[in-house]
Amino acid sequence: MNLLSHLFLGLTLGEILGLELFEAVLGSVVPDLDYLFGIEHRTFMHSLTLLLIIVLLFYKKNKRKVISFGITYSSHIMLDVLTTEGVQILWPFGGYYTYQFFNSLDLIPNLAVLIICAVLLLNKNLIREKLSEIKPATIRTTVYAALSAVILLSIPAYYLQLSSCKTASLNEVLINPGNYNEACIKTEGIICSEPDTYSSSSGNEYKIFNLCNDNSSVKVWMLTTITDLSLKENDQISLIGVFTTRYLNSSGYELYKIKNVNFSGQHN
Repeated sequence: MNLLSHLFLGLTLGEILGLELFEAVLGSVVPDLDYLFGIEHRTFMHSLTLLLIIVLLFYKKNKRKVISFGITYSSHIMLDVLTTEGVQILWPFGGYYTYQFFNSLDLIPNLAVLIICAVLLLNKNLIREKLSEIKPATIRTTVYAALSAVILLSIPAYYLQLSSCKTASLNEVLINPGNYNEACIKTEGIICSEPDTYSSSSGNEYKIFNLCNDNSSVKVWMLTTITDLSLKENDQISLIGVFTTRYLNSSGYELYKIKNVNFSGQHN
């Protein structure tokens, strides 16, 4: 999600829940400061690890401020696990967990967040009145628990996605592309072009290459964080990703939302 969506959601939660506003706004944007510090995007500064460190260091000094920060920090992570890029929430362990609902730069989900927040802010007095009979601590605990549940459930959701992927050769997919459009597939092939690197405006880096099998070929868009392998032309690999015909007219058939890559050998 873009920074404006995160900021607006943090501000909304701060106003509705009566949080410390400065800490609430700060918590909503801190994860994306990884750009400024040269930290790989959506890793340490998007993790529950960092949140735990902050709680351990500052909770006793100012409980209210830490809670305000923690709620909106969690709201940032919650939005990002909904995106295709995912978040390394258990840094330094595990991968990038995600529900893969939409791309972080898609206009509609970002606009939806802004509209929902605007409606809530316009009705904040009414909402506060409705919540006035409930203890503030209970409300904040409930909100934090809900955010945490969404974040943590992205882990089993990710593995459930992997288990539901279809196994198919590139030939099978390209003979009947309509049957596999936007479906997760397990396939294999040879990297038949020199991998190129592309940096998106959201700060993510991709490896782009063609994957071939006999006379079949698709373009692969893979986040560089998916694997530590130094992939090169003529490498034989197997991978799991989503096949799409969306860009057929501009760049051909593609595999994106890559979830896993394994090296099989070198093609001679």
